[in-house]
Amino acid sequence: MKAARIIVAFLTLAVWVSAQAAVESPKHAFKHNLDQMLAELPNVQSQLSESGSDGLKRWSGTVQVGSAAAVVQISGKDSSTITGLTVILLSTPSTSDADYERAEALRDVLFQGLLGRGSAFSLVNDFFIDELARQQPILLAGGKPKSAAKKIAKGTSEVRLELARAPQGLAATYAMKLL
Repeated sequence: MKAARIIVAFLTLAVWVSAQAAVESPKHAFKHNLDQMLAELPNVQSQLSESGSDGLKRWSGTVQVGSAAAVVQISGKDSSTITGLTVILLSTPSTSDADYERAEALRDVLFQGLLGRGSAFSLVNDFFIDELARQQPILLAGGKPKSAAKKIAKGTSEVRLELARAPQGLAATYAMKLL
């Protein structure tokens, strides 16, 4: 009888802890607003122009990173509620490795600015690394890799990567949006 009470007490505690975790978990992976995301990137913020339609605002622009470029597109209901981030890295045969690494660093800083530096960014970054490893050989072999997408944050967000040949080189599209 005493053992049954102890088991019931533990089960009750387990249900209570699960309920608390569900209440305290974030609704989605995006942790920061536009100002927080771009606080340390005045070079990016100065290149973005704002537009709006369909009840969404969009901030977009191209940031030159040496001989590479990063097209940045951010969307949201307003600057406090970001709903999507896309970073397209563009390179040509003449793009230096150092410039492309700087463009990749910009991509990382933007996604960290949106997601924070914790497990959400690690999960997204791991997806990018895995997909690059899968898609690059296909592209190098002359093929056209399929875009890959993955739902994260309990299905509330989607992350996507697509590599494609651009007219003058390579385009790598890194995107994340709320569902």
